[in-house]
Amino acid sequence: MITGDLNAGPSRGLQPLGDGVFWSTSDDPLYRLVGGGTNVPTSDHRLVWQDVRVV
Repeated sequence: MITGDLNAGPSRGLQPLGDGVFWSTSDDPLYRLVGGGTNVPTSDHRLVWQDVRVV
């Protein structure tokens, strides 16, 4: 998993706490979903997530 500043902020009134991109490694059980980018059952796009707090 890659984490860091994704330059995508939440709406006013929400404080960002953490964010990342789901990018599993070859030893991760979910790697079968994304594989090496070829012949996989899902898209080659990656899931982006962000934890927020309502302020």
